Amino acid sequence: MSGTIEFPALDPKVDVVTAVLVPADRASRRAVTSGVTATLLDPTAERALPDRMVRSLSGALVLLNRPLGQAYTFRIDPTAAGYAGPFTLAFQPQAAARRRVVWLSSRPDSPIDAGATVVRGVITRSAADASASGLEVAAVPDRSDGGAPADGDPTFVGITDRSGSFAVALSLEPPDDGDLTAEVDTTITLNRGGTPQRDLVVPLRPGREHVFSEPLDLDGNNEPPFTEGA
Repeated sequence: MSGTIEFPALDPKVDVVTAVLVPADRASRRAVTSGVTATLLDPTAERALPDRMVRSLSGALVLLNRPLGQAYTFRIDPTAAGYAGPFTLAFQPQAAARRRVVWLSSRPDSPIDAGATVVRGVITRSAADASASGLEVAAVPDRSDGGAPADGDPTFVGITDRSGSFAVALSLEPPDDGDLTAEVDTTITLNRGGTPQRDLVVPLRPGREHVFSEPLDLDGNNEPPFTEGA
């Protein structure tokens, strides 16, 4: 006996990052580091898979030890953080692109940062048996040089609650001429991507709250002004 103790070779498991989901506020562009959960789904069977999402120190949600190059479907639930949801997200991570920002949409009671521009209102339906709940309201401001919005420009989104109420928070840049009191024309799309869909162009003042003075009829064409003081 030599007196030497031999230990068996260790084969520690090394976790491999497959996908990183970063929840973020659309208006402030800040990461939302708590109150958001993600579940990996089997979209065919419409059930949750046993894979556990790991939260990183920065608050990102990480999927481990799955093959790259495959499409994955996640159920994102940001309701505990005060955002609209739950909703599903499809993502196909690649070796050079494993990170995906998950933009969160506001609801009427969402936390809104000081200095944000806000549009509030209520959507109603005059069509029979039509619902105004869960509709997407998108706001796209004109560019700071006065040009009309173009594909790829920032889009700010709110989701209506059961009553049809919505709130959209925007990060609005004043015009390039430096006039901080100037209004910025903004295209508001009611029920974006759905049928029917309505567009309104409204002037917004950076850093102010704007409230439509009466409900917006998705099936009509009314364009109410904002209440006084906006």
